[in-house]
Amino acid sequence: QLAQGLQSGGLASVTANTGAIHSAADLVAAGNMQLQSAGATTVSGSVQSAANVVMHSGADTSISGNLAAQQNITVQSAGDLQATHIASTGDTSLAANRIQADDVQAGGQAELLAQQDIELAQDLMAGSISTHSAAGDTRIGGTVGTAGALAMQAGGNLSAADVAAGVGSAQASSIQAGGSVQLGSLQTGGDYTGRAGQNHLVAGEMLLQGHADVQAGGNIEAGSLAVGQGLLAQAGNDIVVNGDATVMGTAQLQSGGAQRVAGHLQVTDQLQSTAHTG
Repeated sequence: QLAQGLQSGGLASVTANTGAIHSAADLVAAGNMQLQSAGATTVSGSVQSAANVVMHSGADTSISGNLAAQQNITVQSAGDLQATHIASTGDTSLAANRIQADDVQAGGQAELLAQQDIELAQDLMAGSISTHSAAGDTRIGGTVGTAGALAMQAGGNLSAADVAAGVGSAQASSIQAGGSVQLGSLQTGGDYTGRAGQNHLVAGEMLLQGHADVQAGGNIEAGSLAVGQGLLAQAGNDIVVNGDATVMGTAQLQSGGAQRVAGHLQVTDQLQSTAHTG
């Protein structure tokens, strides 16, 4: 029990070999912040470090304020992880049963691993991004943005307002879901791999500068489509573009249902289209 929180001019280390860690106020350190609990970790305030933050909890980890570090953040929670804003200048690694926050920002790599859901109300921004919600959904209310590589995987559905990855760096991007992928827009600088057990839906622009390989058990749909280095699209049902579609290179389209492009279709090399109905 830390009734007044903790302020440290250097290293701060709190260990509960049995029971839980509970702080009624902020935990702040000029050096590393280390919190290890056999049970839950609850902070009614923020956890901040001018260096690194390392947290290990045997149950839930709940931070009512922000989780911030000038260097790296590492959190391992046997239960759920909840915080407001999570930000580091370096890498951020989060592993928990469920991850819930307003946003996550990292100057280096952001790695989010959850057994169930990952839910961010706003943005996920980092130098490179890797997420995996093994048996649940991944929901990002705002933008997923990285100048580097992107790898997102969900056992259930995966959704985000906008995704921008590898633009200017030509790093590869991958988005996979056992259910549906549903995005507001998608922009990638390198090759893109999309996999969906159900539908792969992009409501707005789908701008892929590298090669695109998209496979879905249901529909593949985009508001508009532009691909820089060839397209392979395979859908169990329909392939639909509600605006223009431009493919530099070869386009291979295979669908169990119909194929429709509402606007202008341009393919600079071969177009191979197989539709079983429609």
